[in-house]
Parts: sequence; structure tokens; C-alpha cells
Amino acid sequence: MAFTEINTEDRLRLLRLIHKKTGDRRARPRAPLATQVQAVESFSLAFSRDLSLCGMFIETAKPPPVGAPLKVRFNLDDKNQVVITTARVHYQLRKMGMGILFDGLLPEHRRTIEEYIKDYQELLTAEAATGANVT
Repeated sequence: MAFTEINTEDRLRLLRLIHKKTGDRRARPRAPLATQVQAVESFSLAFSRDLSLCGMFIETAKPPPVGAPLKVRFNLDDKNQVVITTARVHYQLRKMGMGILFDGLLPEHRRTIEEYIKDYQELLTAEAATGANVT
């Protein structure tokens, strides 16, 4: 299954919308991530909302049960880095989606996610320093 191309301008619009909608109330650093996610066990294609080193939120109307194992595949930003890892369903939000926890993240994928989150945090810091609305 091929991913649908999202151009940079549309990706930034989606990230702004996600950030305004959800805010950042978590203890671990996370960043908005607007990308398609494939998980064969529960759905063919869904969209993520945010990402951390521990996991991500996936929007889907019919999430599998809490504790269910998954194998997920997603692109990280426009770096053409495809992350394929195992995970499990941590929680569900009815008619919205599910939070998953990664349990098989490869070291190179961990570094890529760390870099993505770091870049986002730096963007927020620059925005706060200049007063510009980057996100």
C-alpha cells in the first residue's frame, strides 16, 4: 500500500490545527505528526495526531481492544524515513482513536523520532522568542 503524498505547506497546516486542538499536556516531549499510519491487524490506513518516543495517537473510529498487539508503519515528516515497529494499544477514546505504546522500536528509528521531536521543540522555542506564529 502506498502513502498519499502530503506537500510541505499542507503538512504545516495540519500540524498547526493539531497543535491548537490538542495542546501539549504530556510529561514526555511529543510533537504533532500528521502522517498516515498502516496497521494490518486493525485498519488499513489511519492518521496520527502526535508522536513521542514511547508511542503515538492514531485517529480511527474502530480501535482494537486495549492491550492488543499491532505492527505499525508510518512516514516521519518529509525525510522519507519509514518507521515499522511493533506496538500495543494503551488506551482508546471512543470514536476518536487510540494511544499506542511502541515496544519494538529500532535504535535508528528512535534517533529519527528524537530528532523530529527536538526539531519541533526548537521551532516552538524560536516562535516564543520572536513572537511569530510558526505553529
